[in-house]
Amino acid sequence: MGHEESANSDSWVAIDFETASARGTPCSVGLVEVQSGRIVDRHSWLIRPPVFEFWGFNVALHGITPEMCEHAPGWQVSLAKILDITAGRTLVAHNASFDVGVIRDACDLAGVEWPRVRYACTLVIGRHVWPGLSSYSLPFLAAHLRLVADHHHDAGEDAAVAARIALAALEAARVSTLDELVNGAHVAMGVVEPDLWSGCRSRGDSSTIPTQPTPGVVTDPRHPLFGKTIAFTGALAIPRHDAQQAVVDRGAIAGDSVTRHTDYLVTGYQDLARLAQGTDKSNKLRKAEALNAEGFPVEIITESDFVRLLDTVDSGSSGGIRLAAAV
Repeated sequence: MGHEESANSDSWVAIDFETASARGTPCSVGLVEVQSGRIVDRHSWLIRPPVFEFWGFNVALHGITPEMCEHAPGWQVSLAKILDITAGRTLVAHNASFDVGVIRDACDLAGVEWPRVRYACTLVIGRHVWPGLSSYSLPFLAAHLRLVADHHHDAGEDAAVAARIALAALEAARVSTLDELVNGAHVAMGVVEPDLWSGCRSRGDSSTIPTQPTPGVVTDPRHPLFGKTIAFTGALAIPRHDAQQAVVDRGAIAGDSVTRHTDYLVTGYQDLARLAQGTDKSNKLRKAEALNAEGFPVEIITESDFVRLLDTVDSGSSGGIRLAAAV
């Protein structure tokens, strides 16, 4: 289709990636074009990831094997195709911290400059449009909105579900454009540029670390984070205050620093310009590594791992836990 209206905020593209292993290893992508409140086109294809390594856990989730991607277009070709399809329009993703992180990390691995991208996150928007839900994962929110989501972890299908969630949010908020939706929900658009990244987040987040659960939330002692202490370092696409509140809502403690009592350190994007000269790690990350070396285990995890861990629920059977499949 043509992109003569690509500058309009009611013309946007939903996107979803599946990865072979770490976040920077896309093995498939799905894009869904939306114009004037309706889906007008869909695209999906396999990608040969910049690092050709497939983890069994990932393959079990999406079913994409190394053999399927061996002769697929690489990241540079795929990125050019993505940018051609989007044509400067705003991207929409569910848990955009992951999907936009895929773009940044894959570019880093391939030695490619970050593209210029403006994006919105339906997970962040959903929290404002439909407050009080127990989860905002893609399958849960789709079920709440009675959307068909039978093929989770198919990039094309997940992109379509993200598009329908955004369209449902537009309808619920009684606005006609994505910019109106984002502004009405008091959310800041995410931005990626060659030398800059700012996540899609709630505006006016409090800098005070929360210590009490959200009113009405009952903490579950069975949750794996219950009683743990979690600290954060680096820039998060999830608003820092929201991440800390989510920790407290699971019965954990949001820590301001890394100590011997810290159980998890969640690592976001590290802006090297903001670190001490001559270092490539934050003070918190270096402190966590030092404590590990001293025999005080601090588990260092990524933001996407943290989001998955938040949605871990008790299996209700053998006392184990079931990891929710990605938001």
